[in-house]
Amino acid sequence: MSQESRSFEQALTELEECVEKLGESDIPLEESLQTFEKGVSLTKECQALLTQAKNRVLELREQGSQIKESEKKS
Repeated sequence: MSQESRSFEQALTELEECVEKLGESDIPLEESLQTFEKGVSLTKECQALLTQAKNRVLELREQGSQIKESEKKS
């Protein structure tokens, strides 16, 4: 699944699966490294999605403040 079409929840679920897989002691080293790399990538993706959501909330709050200010002037 491409990063652009994956939701935060989907990325987080995949990250949790990576963590569980890394907790298993019987997986080969190469597979562990690949899973770790995927986990790092998913962590960055989740962080970016959270940052986007935070920025959206801040933008909406700012818009709400501007509306309140214009209502006070009316």
